[in-house]
Amino acid sequence: MDIYDKAADLAKSIKESAEYKSLLETKANIIGRFHTMEVLKEYRQRQFEVQLAQIAGEDFSEDETEVEALYDLMANDPNINDYLTAEYNFTRLMQDIQTILVEGLEIVTEQELRPDHILYN
Repeated sequence: MDIYDKAADLAKSIKESAEYKSLLETKANIIGRFHTMEVLKEYRQRQFEVQLAQIAGEDFSEDETEVEALYDLMANDPNINDYLTAEYNFTRLMQDIQTILVEGLEIVTEQELRPDHILYN
C-alpha cells in the first residue's frame, strides 16, 4: 500500500475517533456565542503572555492573576469546560500518534541532541 494511502487511512481513522467527534461536538456548542468565544480568546492570549514572560524571566504575577480569574470564569461555563476537555483529549491523541511515528522512525529528538547525550569516542 502506498504511504499516501496509509496517511489518508490514518486521517479517516482520526476523523472517526471519539476524541475528534467530541471536539467537533463541543466546538459547535460554543461557536456563535460571542461572550464565550471572547472569554476563551482572552484566556488563551493571557496564558501565552504569561508563558512569554516566564521564558523572558520577567514578572508575570499580574498577568497570572488575570489568567486565573479568566480560568475561574470559564470553569463555571460547562460549554467551555467541555470544549477544553475535548480539545485536551484530541491533542493528547495527536501527540501519541506523533510519538509512535517518531519512535518508529528512530528520529533524533532535540533532547537527544543535548551535549550530555552525545557519546564521544
